Amino acid sequence: MPSREQYTVLRHWSPLLEQLAYKSGARLSILLDLLRPEIKENLTADAEKAHPQLYLYWSALHVMANLILLASDAECRPWLDEMASRLSWAMWTPTFPLLRERTVWLAACAARSAVAFGEPVIGQYLATLSKAAHPMKAFDALFGLVAIALGREVAADSILSEIDLCNKL
Repeated sequence: MPSREQYTVLRHWSPLLEQLAYKSGARLSILLDLLRPEIKENLTADAEKAHPQLYLYWSALHVMANLILLASDAECRPWLDEMASRLSWAMWTPTFPLLRERTVWLAACAARSAVAFGEPVIGQYLATLSKAAHPMKAFDALFGLVAIALGREVAADSILSEIDLCNKL
């Protein structure tokens, strides 16, 4: 993990690194999705065996969070918007890979990512909210919407109105 000082230096290089950083973070997310079931199974069967796996899992999560933070500036929005419009939101949102772990630090990174994606993804988050069959998916969609509303005050009223409409359906 980079120290704060190292991260500050990296941040200056963000325009050069942001797309590679996000791509690497997304690949880590896929790897973690594959590891999760085995780790959960080992936790219930043999905690000693799961301990090294858990350490690697959490380390990879924090690396992913740092990579996503590097790609979470407002200047990234054009390519983030293009990427988000090409992805299926059935299994992915900009926030879910970090938010599902239920820690404050990772949630803060997820919020920053949602704000970087900004207003162009409000519709996808609203669609995710309206179709959510699991409470965590609904929470993720609401979290992303609230993060965008807090980060982009001009969008807050319309987001709140749309959430109200979803609740009435």
